[in-house]
Amino acid sequence: MHLPTYPTARRLACLALLGLLIPLLPAATLTVTVSSADSTQLLQQARVELAPGGREAMTDQLGVAEFSAIAPGDYTARVSYLGFPD
Repeated sequence: MHLPTYPTARRLACLALLGLLIPLLPAATLTVTVSSADSTQLLQQARVELAPGGREAMTDQLGVAEFSAIAPGDYTARVSYLGFPD
């Protein structure tokens, strides 16, 4: 006897399984290096904000800001620095 398949139910089951596996994906560390656009000067104490999420970090003496435990995905980094236009 052949039982009918239910593609919608199968898709839902796959999505539910995927939802359970996504938290198991490894988190990453994102490193952002900030320099002046008109020179090679690395910018210390620049504020870097990640979107989505709104996490913030300040750059160190080498112009580097580091974000740990970042979930996989697409992010935009917005940088602000005293004396430079936003």
